[in-house]
Amino acid sequence: MSLYHEAAATLHSTHNAEGSIKSLVYGKKSHKSDPKTLFALSTEAAKWSEVLSEVIEKSGILGREKQVRFIPPYVRLVMSTDPSVRIAIAKRCPCPYT
Repeated sequence: MSLYHEAAATLHSTHNAEGSIKSLVYGKKSHKSDPKTLFALSTEAAKWSEVLSEVIEKSGILGREKQVRFIPPYVRLVMSTDPSVRIAIAKRCPCPYT
């Protein structure tokens, strides 16, 4: 789970213009996750963030799943880039957006 939180923090920092994904991932040595994995997940989440945010919103999963509402937005975004999480969402939320 720390991988998701670290990737979410990286996305949040890039959104606030604190640096590029590459500089934030490889410049900070205190990450618990593998830098290559963190960089790949962060870049994929950044690349698809607009689309994934819309899918999360329009799917209605935030209203159906109580646990999902309490997950911070950037963590939700990063988790939705993970294929295993996407499959779980698709099974629980049969809608055309997932």
